[in-house]
Amino acid sequence: MITMKSPLVPTGNYKLSEQCYVIATRTLFTKSGSGLPREVMESYAHIWLCDSEEPILGQLYRTYYKELVHVNKGTLPLKSDYVYQAVVWVWQFWLIYNHYIQQLGLHELTLGVKLFFNCPVLSNNADSIY
Repeated sequence: MITMKSPLVPTGNYKLSEQCYVIATRTLFTKSGSGLPREVMESYAHIWLCDSEEPILGQLYRTYYKELVHVNKGTLPLKSDYVYQAVVWVWQFWLIYNHYIQQLGLHELTLGVKLFFNCPVLSNNADSIY
Protein backbone atom coordinates (compact mmCIF):
# COMPACT_ATOMS: atom_id res chain seq x y z
CA MET A 1 0.00 0.00 0.00
CA ILE A 2 1.41 3.38 -0.95
CA THR A 3 0.09 6.87 -0.36
CA MET A 4 0.19 9.36 -3.22
CA LYS A 5 0.18 13.13 -2.73
CA SER A 6 0.41 14.95 -6.02
CA PRO A 7 -1.53 17.63 -7.86
CA LEU A 8 -1.51 15.37 -10.93
CA VAL A 9 -2.84 12.21 -9.25
CA PRO A 10 -5.85 11.89 -6.94
CA THR A 11 -4.56 11.83 -3.35
CA GLY A 12 -5.14 8.62 -1.46
CA ASN A 13 -3.95 5.11 -0.75
CA TYR A 14 -3.29 2.76 -3.64
CA LYS A 15 -2.93 -1.01 -3.35
CA LEU A 16 -0.42 -2.45 -5.80
CA SER A 17 -0.63 -5.92 -7.27
CA GLU A 18 2.16 -8.39 -6.54
CA GLN A 19 3.23 -8.10 -10.19
CA CYS A 20 3.81 -4.35 -9.98
CA TYR A 21 7.10 -2.48 -9.78
CA VAL A 22 7.54 1.08 -8.59
CA ILE A 23 10.02 2.78 -10.91
CA ALA A 24 11.10 6.29 -9.92
CA THR A 25 13.74 8.84 -10.85
CA ARG A 26 15.13 11.33 -8.38
CA THR A 27 16.20 14.89 -8.98
CA LEU A 28 19.11 16.24 -6.94
CA PHE A 29 19.54 19.95 -6.45
CA THR A 30 21.33 22.22 -3.97
CA LYS A 31 19.44 24.66 -1.83
CA SER A 32 20.95 28.12 -2.24
CA GLY A 33 21.20 30.59 0.63
CA SER A 34 20.92 27.94 3.32
CA GLY A 35 24.28 28.76 4.89
CA LEU A 36 25.30 25.13 4.72
CA PRO A 37 28.16 24.14 2.38
CA ARG A 38 26.09 21.91 0.10
CA GLU A 39 22.74 20.90 1.38
CA VAL A 40 21.33 18.39 -1.05
CA MET A 41 17.61 17.87 -1.29
CA GLU A 42 16.05 14.93 -3.07
CA SER A 43 12.66 14.78 -4.67
CA TYR A 44 11.05 12.28 -6.99
CA ALA A 45 10.67 13.73 -10.47
CA HIS A 46 8.94 10.76 -12.04
CA ILE A 47 7.14 7.80 -10.46
CA TRP A 48 5.80 4.99 -12.58
CA LEU A 49 3.76 2.07 -11.26
CA CYS A 50 4.28 -0.60 -13.82
CA ASP A 51 3.82 -4.32 -14.31
CA SER A 52 4.28 -4.56 -18.07
CA GLU A 53 7.93 -3.46 -18.13
CA GLU A 54 11.04 -4.96 -16.60
CA PRO A 55 12.55 -2.95 -13.76
CA ILE A 56 15.95 -3.63 -15.32
CA LEU A 57 16.11 -3.87 -19.11
CA GLY A 58 16.60 -7.49 -20.18
CA GLN A 59 16.01 -8.91 -16.69
CA LEU A 60 13.65 -11.65 -17.87
CA TYR A 61 16.03 -12.82 -20.61
CA ARG A 62 19.04 -12.74 -18.25
CA THR A 63 17.12 -14.68 -15.59
CA TYR A 64 16.18 -17.37 -18.11
CA TYR A 65 19.68 -17.48 -19.56
CA LYS A 66 21.24 -17.84 -16.10
CA GLU A 67 18.82 -20.68 -15.33
CA LEU A 68 19.67 -22.32 -18.65
CA VAL A 69 23.42 -22.14 -17.93
CA HIS A 70 22.76 -23.63 -14.48
CA VAL A 71 20.74 -26.50 -15.99
CA ASN A 72 23.54 -27.15 -18.51
CA LYS A 73 26.05 -27.42 -15.63
CA GLY A 74 27.87 -24.17 -16.39
CA THR A 75 28.08 -24.43 -20.17
CA LEU A 76 26.54 -21.96 -22.57
CA PRO A 77 23.62 -23.34 -24.58
CA LEU A 78 23.83 -23.53 -28.36
CA LYS A 79 21.42 -21.38 -30.33
CA SER A 80 20.18 -24.56 -32.04
CA ASP A 81 19.19 -26.03 -28.66
CA TYR A 82 15.40 -26.39 -28.42
CA VAL A 83 15.29 -25.26 -24.80
CA TYR A 84 17.27 -22.12 -25.67
CA GLN A 85 14.89 -21.41 -28.56
CA ALA A 86 11.90 -21.88 -26.23
CA VAL A 87 13.38 -19.43 -23.71
CA VAL A 88 13.93 -16.83 -26.43
CA TRP A 89 10.41 -17.41 -27.77
CA VAL A 90 8.79 -16.84 -24.35
CA TRP A 91 10.83 -13.67 -23.79
CA GLN A 92 9.99 -12.29 -27.24
CA PHE A 93 6.32 -13.22 -26.84
CA TRP A 94 6.16 -11.29 -23.56
CA LEU A 95 7.73 -8.18 -25.14
CA ILE A 96 5.57 -8.22 -28.27
CA TYR A 97 2.32 -9.10 -26.47
CA ASN A 98 2.65 -6.25 -23.96
CA HIS A 99 3.71 -3.79 -26.66
CA TYR A 100 0.60 -4.37 -28.77
CA ILE A 101 -1.77 -4.59 -25.79
CA GLN A 102 -0.50 -1.18 -24.65
CA GLN A 103 -0.88 0.21 -28.17
CA LEU A 104 -4.55 -0.84 -28.04
CA GLY A 105 -4.95 0.94 -24.68
CA LEU A 106 -5.81 -2.27 -22.81
CA HIS A 107 -3.30 -1.81 -19.99
CA GLU A 108 -5.25 -4.06 -17.62
CA LEU A 109 -4.49 -7.03 -19.92
CA THR A 110 -0.71 -6.67 -19.84
CA LEU A 111 1.28 -9.53 -18.35
CA GLY A 112 3.69 -8.78 -15.54
CA VAL A 113 7.27 -9.99 -15.81
CA LYS A 114 7.05 -11.78 -12.45
CA LEU A 115 4.58 -14.28 -13.93
CA PHE A 116 7.38 -15.64 -16.11
CA PHE A 117 10.09 -15.91 -13.44
CA ASN A 118 8.63 -19.20 -12.16
CA CYS A 119 8.67 -20.78 -15.61
CA PRO A 120 10.60 -24.08 -15.31
CA VAL A 121 13.69 -24.56 -17.46
CA LEU A 122 14.65 -28.22 -17.86
CA SER A 123 17.65 -29.35 -19.88
CA ASN A 124 16.04 -31.85 -22.25
CA ASN A 125 12.44 -30.72 -22.29
CA ALA A 126 11.49 -27.55 -24.14
CA ASP A 127 7.80 -28.34 -23.55
CA SER A 128 8.23 -27.70 -19.81
CA ILE A 129 8.67 -23.98 -20.55
CA TYR A 130 5.39 -23.63 -22.38
